[in-house]
Amino acid sequence: MAAPEIRQTVIGDHNIFTATGDITQITYNLPPAEAEERRVLLQLAGSVGQFWVKGVLESSVHDSAMIELHKEVQSEAVEHPWERVLELPGRPAQSLGAGKTTTELFIETGRSLLVLGAPGGGKTVTLLELARGLIARFESGPSEATPVVLNLSTWQERYRSFAAWLESELTKKYFVPARRTREWLERSRLILLLDGLDEVRAESRPACVRAINEFMETKGAPGIAVCSRLSEYTVLPERLKFSAAICIQPLTAEEVDTYLENGGSQLNGLHMAIRSDVFLQELAGSPLTLSILTLVYRGLPASEIATQGAEGIEARRAELFQTYVRRMFQRAGKPPDCYPEARTREWLGWLARGMRQHSLSVFLLENLQPSWLGGKGLLWTYCILSRLWLAILWVLTWWMVTLSLSPEVRRMFWEGMVLTFISGSTAGIVAGALAARRLQAPPRTRSRFRQRLELIAEILVYPLALGIVMALCSGPFLDGLEQFLLNIKPGTVHGWELGLRTGVYYGLIFGLLFTLRSAQRTASRDISLSGRLHLSLAAARKGAKRGALIGSLIGVLLTIVFVALQWGDFAKNKLWMTLIVVAAACAIIAVILGLLLGFIGALFSMLVPSDLPAKARPGQGLI
Repeated sequence: MAAPEIRQTVIGDHNIFTATGDITQITYNLPPAEAEERRVLLQLAGSVGQFWVKGVLESSVHDSAMIELHKEVQSEAVEHPWERVLELPGRPAQSLGAGKTTTELFIETGRSLLVLGAPGGGKTVTLLELARGLIARFESGPSEATPVVLNLSTWQERYRSFAAWLESELTKKYFVPARRTREWLERSRLILLLDGLDEVRAESRPACVRAINEFMETKGAPGIAVCSRLSEYTVLPERLKFSAAICIQPLTAEEVDTYLENGGSQLNGLHMAIRSDVFLQELAGSPLTLSILTLVYRGLPASEIATQGAEGIEARRAELFQTYVRRMFQRAGKPPDCYPEARTREWLGWLARGMRQHSLSVFLLENLQPSWLGGKGLLWTYCILSRLWLAILWVLTWWMVTLSLSPEVRRMFWEGMVLTFISGSTAGIVAGALAARRLQAPPRTRSRFRQRLELIAEILVYPLALGIVMALCSGPFLDGLEQFLLNIKPGTVHGWELGLRTGVYYGLIFGLLFTLRSAQRTASRDISLSGRLHLSLAAARKGAKRGALIGSLIGVLLTIVFVALQWGDFAKNKLWMTLIVVAAACAIIAVILGLLLGFIGALFSMLVPSDLPAKARPGQGLI
């Protein structure tokens, strides 16, 4: 008789229970708010597992070598061949065997761990194994925090705090809104797994360590782990205040022998070559290069491996990587005609140089910025084209709204389209030229007064440029529309003067919109991407309020400029009457422009990123 099926539901948090037999599923009944938070955190954990564990750890060079070995030997052959040494404050260093996982070590030592080692020594693999173990713990228990993997190479001193950097990185890498990150940090819902401390710029590295220590002292986290090369870390003036550190040791000759013996007959030639070649012995001391050696020289006899040897360790290392690249091209088969090997090597070299220049260890399409462009010509082309279409889109939207609200201008449809194209093109070219000038300028420290003065100067460039262009283009074809828009009686001003006034008025609008929008942009932070978008009434209301405020300010400024240009006519009346008229005009124009820009602001703000996509994969932000 089969045993009856027993279903148990665990309600609440921090539950401890025992059971026998197979436990197939545990159902947690959480309050609605906690259930929603756990749902989003599960999505985040899934994104970390999808990209870092499956996409990086299980696809790494080391893991590829392990998989090939595993096909021929028992499961113990896939154990990492390196040795780890644990260091605790006030205690002597102790060697760790393979019986204890990194996750168990992390929990036992207080959930703050520093992972040190040589280049290619297995630091990142250790960190990602920790991520895999912590994800499994989180998925099986709602009280556990969610691990998130980030690379410190993008950290810079311009961030006002380490929490601000975390908000920025979670938004860029996982599409998590900043408000959600702040909530999770306050509620200790994130375990921070930070790779690449040694990849932070050397001059910023001490400040990064100091920022991490300050963050842990003020906000804290349910767990944190940091990876760094040993040589770069030991020269820092300040140490991370963690409870434990592990240092991954180079492989010993005995460990290399055991590793290769377990690899089967295909590695016999490599095994014999390493025993007789001191340069190969030194290269085999790194887990990364040992893995590459097994992939490159797999199946080759020792005599053939010996003939490929160059003199000197650096020459031998360079030859190893060249052979590895050549073997990888052979494994991939014949490349398509549009991607010949020579061109692929050239572009991969360009990619590697760009990643080094931008302090990146993982390449994502989302990280591409104007700073990756090779020359000034490409940067200018990007800036002008990107601003040009935006300016034309803005003026087309404005013209369509004007047509729907003012039946009088519908008879001047084509005149309006021409004016729209001229003003939008001019504003877009001016915005692109100013952006290119700003993006290619070297970073420099400026006072706040100097920054505001430069912003005012940029704003004034727009009315100057639009005024000149409109004065040159003005004529009988556009006079009627310009007189209507400026509320000027026909025949009272010359055509060129009418065009100049039109350009000045609308130039001020464009100057405020473009300058305030792009004031904080740099060549490395000009493009921002988000996850999938959805309609949000709250965001539309916020955009409408912002647009209405800007529109009201623009209306007041335009009225003041208009009164200043027409002061001779206003001065004929009494002062108190003039002030009343000016105040009324300011109020009316401010309300009109406030409503117009409020509508446009709501239109452009109603689409917002989803709270968190179900999956985060490379290139997702481009869809």
